Parts: sequence; structure tokens; C-alpha cells
Amino acid sequence: MAWNTMLKAHAIAGDMDGAATHFAEMQLQRVPVNTRTFGKLIRCAAEAGQPEQAVRFLREHQQHGLASDLVSQTSVVDAFAKAGCPEEAETWLEALEGLGEDEVALGLLAAGYARLGKGFETRRCLERLLAAGAKPTSETWGLQASAWARQGETARAAHWLQEMVEMKLQPSSSTLAVLLSACAKSQDSQSAARIQSLCPQGAEMADGNDGDRAHPGHVYNAALQSASHSGEAEVKLKEMSDAKLKPNLLTYNSLKLGVGQGVVVVLV
Repeated sequence: MAWNTMLKAHAIAGDMDGAATHFAEMQLQRVPVNTRTFGKLIRCAAEAGQPEQAVRFLREHQQHGLASDLVSQTSVVDAFAKAGCPEEAETWLEALEGLGEDEVALGLLAAGYARLGKGFETRRCLERLLAAGAKPTSETWGLQASAWARQGETARAAHWLQEMVEMKLQPSSSTLAVLLSACAKSQDSQSAARIQSLCPQGAEMADGNDGDRAHPGHVYNAALQSASHSGEAEVKLKEMSDAKLKPNLLTYNSLKLGVGQGVVVVLV
């Protein structure tokens, strides 16, 4: 039990080297291994984004005569998705059909496509999730919005954010950061303003995860990056002041973009 507990610690930390060394010591000491042992090793490989290692331990798991469980195979899907290989992750997902359509694996696959800015593929995964009986959540809908943002389709990203709000799903701070950063990169102040208008004002935003909250000031600072490109930084700064939000270091950094384009602002 203590050996597996140590493996769990390595898995949580994503320490693949430490986990592999610990496993080698287990073999040297002839410590009996079980499904939990390999499950921790595969989970660790997934967290580290090392799909080859995940596949290796899954194969060893099977060679020990242990039946592959849904959790372990889902971790292999996660490993490929985290490594930026969602197509390979989807191949492994299809191998899970005999174990049933797994909502967790589909969500991990959608996240993998979203990180690469593949909007249509992300949408296909979400459609499969809904068909499997999953309900729309802030996380899944946020993946679709961020996928379009990373692809540079900021108007589409804003559209999906609006759908989220209409469905009473509050966007997470990470989703908003991706969307507003994309607007800044593409100098799309119109979509940035639309996104900002959809965010709750004067209150925290959350998607049910207490660790993912954003103060409205963060939203304004991100919007300032887009506004600086279009010469509208002063307008956004006034909105911050009207909302009783004090500028901080991020505010100043955002405004540097505007200064470079001849925008003059006074912070008081």
C-alpha cells in the first residue's frame, strides 16, 4: 500500500522520472504490483504529457495478466491530448467503445482539440458528449469558445460566450483570459467590447470551481490590451474608474501598448 501511495504522490506532481525510478525499485524489491500500481503510473504519464510512457505502462499492465480498466485507458487518451496529439487520443478513445462512451474521455479529447485551436473538432466532441447524455457546463462550452479564440476567430468565440451567458453558464477566468488575449492579438476591439459586456459586473465570476475566480478588474485589464491597439484605451480606463476599480501593474502594462500608438492617458 505504501509503495502505491508514493506512486500516487508522483502522479499528482506529474513527476514521471520519479515515478519510473520508484517503480524500478518496486521491481527490484519484488513488491507485488496490481491494477492500482499501473493506474498511478499511467496517470502520472498523462499529467506529464508523455503518451509513450502511458502506452508502455498500459502494455505492462496487460502483460501482468491484469484487465485494463476504463480509468487507465482514459488516462492514455488524456496523455495524448495533453501532448498536443488529439488525433491519436481520438484513436484510443474509439478503443473504449466496448467499455461505453466515456464522458470524461470525451471532455479530455475536446480540451486537447481546443488547446490547438481546432474549433470544428472541439464542437464534434461536444456533440458526442451531449449525445451521451452529458449536460452543458461552463467548462465544456468554454472549451468551444477558447478553441475559436485560439484559431483567431474572435467573433465566433464571442458568439459562444453569449450562448453560455444565455444558458446561465458563467465563464471561468481562464476562458475569459484566452478570449480577450486573442482579441488583443488580432486587434479586435469590437469583439473584446462584446465579450466584456457579457461578463458580470461588480462581482466575482465563477464556474463552480472555487479555485477559478476572477475579479472584474482582471477583465478590464485584459480588455485594455485590445482597446490600446484601437486607440480606445482611455475609454476603457474611464470605465474602470466609473466601476470603482483601481488600476494596478497589469493596467499599466496594458496601457504601454496604447502609448506606443500615441494614446495619452493619465492615471490618478
